[in-house]
Formats: sequence, C-alpha cells, structure tokens
Amino acid sequence: MSKTTYRQGADEFDPVSILVRAGIGSYKSSGKIDITGYEDLDWEDLTFYAGGRGMKYKEDGVQITKGYRFWTPGEKDLWVVVANHHVVIPFTVTPFVSSVKVVGTPTMTAGSTISTSDFSVQASYKDGTSGVISGDSLGISINGQRMYKGGGYDVPSGKPTISLSMGDFTIKGNGGGLIGKTVSESEEAKNSRTVTVAIDKIVDSEQYKAWDSGQGVIKYTINGGEPKALFIEANTPAAKSFSAKAGDKVQVIWKGNDYAQEGQVYVYYQDDPATSISDSSRILGSIPAGKANPEGDNVVASFAVSAANTAPPSATPSAAPVKSADYGKPPAALTGMSQKEWDVLRLVNIERAKKGLSLLVTFDVLNAGSGIRAVEIGSSSHTIVPTVQARTRC
Repeated sequence: MSKTTYRQGADEFDPVSILVRAGIGSYKSSGKIDITGYEDLDWEDLTFYAGGRGMKYKEDGVQITKGYRFWTPGEKDLWVVVANHHVVIPFTVTPFVSSVKVVGTPTMTAGSTISTSDFSVQASYKDGTSGVISGDSLGISINGQRMYKGGGYDVPSGKPTISLSMGDFTIKGNGGGLIGKTVSESEEAKNSRTVTVAIDKIVDSEQYKAWDSGQGVIKYTINGGEPKALFIEANTPAAKSFSAKAGDKVQVIWKGNDYAQEGQVYVYYQDDPATSISDSSRILGSIPAGKANPEGDNVVASFAVSAANTAPPSATPSAAPVKSADYGKPPAALTGMSQKEWDVLRLVNIERAKKGLSLLVTFDVLNAGSGIRAVEIGSSSHTIVPTVQARTRC
C-alpha cells in the first residue's frame, strides 16, 4: 500500500497497488510446508479488514473495499487476508473533518426498498474545502438495524428512526427531517493535534529486529503521565503518530541501542509536516544519527502542544508569484547534455521522488566520459576491454 496516511473522511481507500505473493504447497509429515510454487495475487483476489492498531482478529475490525473512507482518527492496522493467512500494514488516519451535513435521503414510503447509496452527506474539511459523500461510506441503521453496502432494506411503517454514523459524528432523525441537519466536531477534537514521530535513514528492514528483542523503544508521555510506547513491533513503519490537545506537555523518549548509530528521530505536527531533518522550522525535536546515548533514554523532544493554524489558504496571493525555473530543459551549466539525455534523467527522478527515493545527479565530467564511451561503442574499429570492479557490502 503506497499510502500510509489518510485524511479523515476525505481520502478513499485504494488497494490497487497491493500485491501479495502466495506460496502454494502442502504440509509434510514432519509438519513443515513444502512450497512447490508461488502465485501473485492482486487486490481483486484479496480481502481487507481495518481496525485499531494491534487488533488480534479480523473480526475486531471492519471489512473494507476500494473507495472506503476512514472516519475515526488514530493509528490503524490493515489486514490483507488470503485464506487463513494475513499480512498487517500499519497506517494512520489524521483528523480532517470539521462538520457534516445531511444533503440526501430517500423517500421513506412504507414497503419500498432503499439502499445505503440513497443517502449522502456533505463533509466540511479543516482546510476550507468540502465534498459530498455517498451513504456507501457511512454507517447507517434504521430502527437499530444496520444497513450494508449493496443490500436492500424494506422501509417499515410509521416513522422509522434513521442514524447516520461517521466516527465521532452521528446524526439521527426521521426520513426527510434529516435534510440539512449538521453536526460539528467536539471542542476537544477541535483543539487536538496529531504529533508524528519519524525515524529517518533506515538502512534496511533487518534493523526492525531491535524492536522484537525490546532493545529499542520509542515512547511518549502527556502531562507527565504513564509512558506509552510507539515503536515496539516488528515491521514497524518509519513514522507513527498520536493525538494531544493544545496546551498538553509532551515528551518523546528514545532508548537508542541498535538505532543509535543507524537512525535519526525527529518530531513534527502532522498538519505542518517537516520534509526532512534539515527543515528546522517545523521540527519539534530531534536526535541525529550517531548522537544518541545507546545505554539509556534520550529525550528527543519536550514541548507544549500549540494550537493548529486552521485558517484556509488565502485565495489572493499577497505578492506576485515567482516564476519557477524551466526544468523541462537541461541547465546551461551542464554543457554537452542533449535534450533527450536530460528528459531521461528528469523523468526518472520524477518517479523516484514519488516513491521517496533519493534523486539521481549528473555533472560535466560524467557527461563527457559517457559521450566518449558512446562513440567507442558505436565504432567497429575500436576494441574495448571490459573491466570488473569487486565491491564488498559491509
């Protein structure tokens, strides 16, 4: 799953990028599995369940499909299920909805059949935008009976009570009387912010073994309360988040050990993210690689949670925008680079950036050398002696 952070009520679940390789085989008399082949399963062959972080059974969550919207903020687990096996993918849902208004309901005629898609709400988001959401993404019940996407429901006689549930947002009423009803987020939710703790410069997944043995733990406290662990499990993502109210005093503590030499930790607000450790204006606290005390606890950050800036962006810029450089053409400093060569480098870097990979670079000496090599390869009268360079991975 390429997306590991979802905005509450706004971002749709899209499992298209999920691919599972399943081993096909049978059990031997010794109890071991004899794998005879593998089969790649795409998202249409899989079943998905989502629930709170650390859920023990798929029934602890809800089954979700493509297009599902997450309404309850917090740390979550996605279970990708194949037969009686599953893979867990952690993700985060950040607070994003400020209010919800009912804008569509079906005609509640006794004996008629309705479905979840007959309902709709308009969600207003914290960035000043809004969107209409189909009832297929809501929790809907009539007289206490849950409706499910794709199913039909026979309308009972009288004035049935309808409940629309969207995480902490719930609207109740009777039939057409629901139209226009609005519910806003609570004051507590409005004054909360999501704090993210990120580990940067991870060398490889083998480092996650540190969490299994309890040697590496990142935890946090709010107002001096009991420490709560963030990074304690194997196959942990590089960032985790928690919520705190404006004014809360937060400490983030890192017990370095194996990570003291290889990783760096930094803390920032989810609604005002830092793109890197060098983005000091948004960093609430950090410990660079190799600077932690591996024998004890390190205070990564200690701060009071500030109020979020919820003002929507201004529609009118305060100054004329500065025209960006024309990256469609090779820079003048790269003498001898053709347009085709530049396009290859530029397009490759665009794709690498989407995947969070470091960008490739080039320079004059490299261009000149590759130009000479190209001529040699194209010449039938020139003999090239290939060379082999041995490399050792530490």
